[in-house]
Amino acid sequence: MKKFGCLILLSSLLPMFAAETTDHRLDYICGEHEPYRKFFDTFTNAVAKADKKAVASLVNYPLMVNRESGTKYIKSPAALIQNYDAVFTENVRHEIAIQTYDALFVNWQGVMIGRGQVWFEGICSGIITNGKCENVTVNVVTINQDAPRTDWLSYEPAVVEVTGVIKRQTFPGPPEYESVAKGDEAETCWILHLSQIVCVKADGIKDSINDETEAGITELQLNLDEDQYAKYKKLVGKHVKVTGTLYHSINGHHHTTVLLTVKSIEPLDGKTTLSPP
Repeated sequence: MKKFGCLILLSSLLPMFAAETTDHRLDYICGEHEPYRKFFDTFTNAVAKADKKAVASLVNYPLMVNRESGTKYIKSPAALIQNYDAVFTENVRHEIAIQTYDALFVNWQGVMIGRGQVWFEGICSGIITNGKCENVTVNVVTINQDAPRTDWLSYEPAVVEVTGVIKRQTFPGPPEYESVAKGDEAETCWILHLSQIVCVKADGIKDSINDETEAGITELQLNLDEDQYAKYKKLVGKHVKVTGTLYHSINGHHHTTVLLTVKSIEPLDGKTTLSPP
């Protein structure tokens, strides 16, 4: 069988943009999204249930397991089942548990869970026609046990610091919040594309807008006043550190699940390209 990755034939189409949906990114880079969506649901459910046999059936062998002490290869389903807890460590299981499909990172190498704890990709076992494999089997190919954990943040009034790249984006506003082309008002705002995935803990206050935990966040809409827009406009497209407070979306003018009220923005190293989460 040939490793298909995410359609190496389409690698020249990069870069992809985080604002696109996971389905669109997979269609664009991997040819089609359905096998990957189905695999993600099946795999994450199997890990959640600690169904070792099912997990072992979703792996491409030999499985590469990377750790600080070196790389080990698991050569068969039986070997994985026998060493399951040593391979799927607490760090790896944690990242799988909080990963959402919408926040998956996709590039020509495959699809990443967490901050690199798990990589899965398509294996082509059929004929490739016009850049599309007729029979793709999606499997886990790599486990990185020591990849850093996803950050957990708190809602306002806690002050947080996050890093990423600011992009100016336009969304459909009132009256329908569906399509500018069909007559909705255009709303332009700044979106921070995060350098790494973050999660936000519910504040635990009954009836609070922030009483909802959100995992797998890759983008934050920035809430600024007019003076701040003028002050920081030269930082659009730049790699920055943003300090502020988080709150949950509550209406159609909010274009990310969680938003950040800005206290300050600082340039970092001049990067203008997105870093993988």
